[in-house]
Amino acid sequence: MSNPDGYDLSTVMAPIFFGFVMSTCLGGICILQSYIYFLHSRDPWGIKLIAAIMITLDIVSTCLVAQAVYNYLIPHFGSLTPFNTFTLGLSIDCLLSSVITFISQMFFARQLHLVTKSRRLFSVSGVVAICAFIGFAFGVACAAAMMMYKTMVLGTRHPKFVLFFGLQKGFSALTDIIATAGLCTFLSSARTGLDGSDSLIKLLMEFTIERGALVTLIQTLLVLLFFASHQHVYWIPVHINLTKLYANVFFAILNARGILNDRRTGITQITSHGHDAFRLVRANLEEDDRQDKPMPMITKSVVVTEL
Repeated sequence: MSNPDGYDLSTVMAPIFFGFVMSTCLGGICILQSYIYFLHSRDPWGIKLIAAIMITLDIVSTCLVAQAVYNYLIPHFGSLTPFNTFTLGLSIDCLLSSVITFISQMFFARQLHLVTKSRRLFSVSGVVAICAFIGFAFGVACAAAMMMYKTMVLGTRHPKFVLFFGLQKGFSALTDIIATAGLCTFLSSARTGLDGSDSLIKLLMEFTIERGALVTLIQTLLVLLFFASHQHVYWIPVHINLTKLYANVFFAILNARGILNDRRTGITQITSHGHDAFRLVRANLEEDDRQDKPMPMITKSVVVTEL
């Protein structure tokens, strides 16, 4: 719909509006998943604390996007003036997205380190942690640039904002790719030839690849839309839903561990001559059994085990 002066607001408002609708739906799904998790969880307090932080930040993110939509549509209805400025709420949402991504990837790096038992700085877990930290640093810089150059985000883009945004998303995507490839390589080397153990390893690899491919695809899509559409804001819907994606993947994997526990009950014997990598996985599982803790689960951006 055009305003009385003949301006068409759909090219600017439509991406923001539909992005908000999608983020609200994903936010509701995330709340449901978190409710199911806390209702049945027997995890250590550390994992529960991380889960609480994730759902809290996700809810705050939804509120910030809602405030931005309100600011663009209600106070100055029919005017193009509000679209000259990137709202503070969306800038803070960018910071929250960086925080959630960083927590997820660093948690993954820590659990990957515990599984592989590697103490080298430039091991897979070390590289994942370094890339995640670099991506987070550029994410903070990007949010700061949005606040400082708020009139040069939606239309004409400030060079510093473009630089920090591209580096943040690029390093985030690189982190996911390295983590997924590294974990799949580790799991592949853990095959023993036994149907039961190999079936569990195959399921872990499926979880890893599916979640890794999903998040990496969205990160890559965001970068492509941002640089390919200089005069449009088609990147904003993907941007404001990235937080929802990480939070939903986090809780989906937490709640899916029952599948792996069911599969684990079918493994009755593990050969003592298996690969070294698989013996590490077996040792972690046996120690968890002795302590009556939930089975650790490795996934794309989240590995759930003892902190």
